[in-house]
Amino acid sequence: MADVSVVLAVYNTMPYLSRCLASLVSQTIGPDRLQIVAVDDGSTDGSGAELDRFAAAYPGSFEVIHQANSGGPAAPSNAALARATGRYVFFVGADDWLEPDALEAAVAMADRHGSDVVAIRMVGENGRFVHQGIFRQTTVDIDLAGSDLAWSLSNVKLFRRDLIERHAIRYPEELSVSSDQPFTLAALVAAARVSALADKIYYHVVRRDDGSNITYSARFEERLRCTDAIMACAERLLDPGPAREKVHQRHLTWEAAKLLEPGLLDLERDDQEWIFAGIGRLAKLYLTDAIRGRIDQRRRMRLSLAQAGALDTLLTTLRQDLAGGPPIVVTGGRAYAAYAGFRDPELGLPDGWFDVTDHAARLVAQRLVIHSVNLTAPGDGECAVTLTARDAPVELPRLSVTADTVTARFEPPSATAPAQARVPLAELVAGCPPGGVRHPLRLRLEGLSEQGDLPVKVTVPVPRRAVHRRVGLRLYRASLRVTRRGQVSVEIRPVTVRRVARWAWGRARRVLAGD
Repeated sequence: MADVSVVLAVYNTMPYLSRCLASLVSQTIGPDRLQIVAVDDGSTDGSGAELDRFAAAYPGSFEVIHQANSGGPAAPSNAALARATGRYVFFVGADDWLEPDALEAAVAMADRHGSDVVAIRMVGENGRFVHQGIFRQTTVDIDLAGSDLAWSLSNVKLFRRDLIERHAIRYPEELSVSSDQPFTLAALVAAARVSALADKIYYHVVRRDDGSNITYSARFEERLRCTDAIMACAERLLDPGPAREKVHQRHLTWEAAKLLEPGLLDLERDDQEWIFAGIGRLAKLYLTDAIRGRIDQRRRMRLSLAQAGALDTLLTTLRQDLAGGPPIVVTGGRAYAAYAGFRDPELGLPDGWFDVTDHAARLVAQRLVIHSVNLTAPGDGECAVTLTARDAPVELPRLSVTADTVTARFEPPSATAPAQARVPLAELVAGCPPGGVRHPLRLRLEGLSEQGDLPVKVTVPVPRRAVHRRVGLRLYRASLRVTRRGQVSVEIRPVTVRRVARWAWGRARRVLAGD
């Protein structure tokens, strides 16, 4: 009996299949401990022939089954499971590939700890997203309630085959996409121990160059139907409580909310209404207040609007996001994204759907357009760092700029001047230590229970000019510096004979060189 049977469902995955198969025959676990069961589900691109080529080159390692196309990976996966003889089974995507020691390490982990399921650390390739929550560290015991396991329900795991057979766990063949999730969920619920092996990367999940993976190419009707079926499966398998809520939260925020993104605006009205009604039904069934409180504001609002049946309001909010996002309203110590429907007396939507207090400063910093940053010396001789801005996403009196302990509020625009904040240099210069100092400029949003601030970043050129100011007998030079990431700092340095000589020598060299 082999230690591990690899199950491979294949449909038109060339040329990715070749690398996948090469990674399987290179496994350090060795051919005597490995069985590879591959099912060609009616491929038309040469995938079936590639399977036969590897089977001929590695006799005894492969069992290849050719069948008519079934419309999804569930039927070929079940067909392969029926032929598996190993103590464990491991499911591999035909687009993906493994590191040489992946299977040996997974089997060793399961044997050492008596694990029924072992998840090995995966990473995405070519832009494929893989949630990393359960791969922060190797863990012998993980569960749905106390970890991010609900966000890792793919079948790319090592399963004890006896567990699969005792509980008659199979893929639901009526699902054309995501059929691995009910299978994995059933195994996780039945398992006595689930472990995560995260000491290194073992598995590479590949997104095809043309995005034709079934995960990406499925139409919205199929995605919604399958999400509905998966959530109903979780309702049957899991008792009420934290584990079920974690799984429902994952599907609401990942699968369901993805159908409420700006691409919805491009669909015909009938399709918009159909999707909205479907998501609304799921939200009414599964979106509890506890789950709502753990979801980020944007998805929380969209799912809640679906739950409330407010399609036109949702479409307006999507247009606001495409236009740069809504203004931020600060009131009563809380910050709110003032999307369509916010405090609309006819809709009566709760303020909590729009609450962004925990990241309001970041939102303001991201959306505020800094038009210019300059060192200025008005007629009264007072030097300052002046920032001008446009399209402020929050009431300007609540927005200020800080440099260490010095703070300056943004003043609203006038008929002759844009919105601006002037940070006086006098205090910064007066407090300059002997070696000089740099003060990063930070945006601060005030009026919340806790102040929040983030670096001032610019995408416009910042003048390299410097100004000089005297404090007592000392002369100081103030200038602006910008990091590679666009963060602006004010640099204050005392002017010394050595620095003047160094500057003069550098200037002379540039003149002589013709710069």
